[in-house]
Amino acid sequence: SKAVQHKKKKLGLVPKSKANAPLPPSTKVEATPKKPVRKAIKTSTQKLVWQRAQGCCEYQDEKLNIKCSSRFALEIDHRKSVALGGTDEVSNLQLLCRVHNSRKAIKTFGVYRPRAPADTFDS
Repeated sequence: SKAVQHKKKKLGLVPKSKANAPLPPSTKVEATPKKPVRKAIKTSTQKLVWQRAQGCCEYQDEKLNIKCSSRFALEIDHRKSVALGGTDEVSNLQLLCRVHNSRKAIKTFGVYRPRAPADTFDS
């Protein structure tokens, strides 16, 4: 019956005719390069960073020699970024508030400005 066929289709038990059809010759399918998956920082390592920082932002202004010590929106940050060869060792990690973590990222990598696709502009 139609109801049984519909249920089988919905459950994926019956292959859809369009899914198995070959693509038209004009359609290009480009494989997107996969980013390597990074492992999360171990919970035990995170705990050590939080204990060392005593639950405060560890940012210290170089000129004024003043410590931030904010307790709001704290994030674990790499002193030397993983992208630049840093590791997940406790000595390379610090606890920063979101503001200082963002400032450090901008200072290190620059401001992120997503580029618009080329076909959105009129020539």
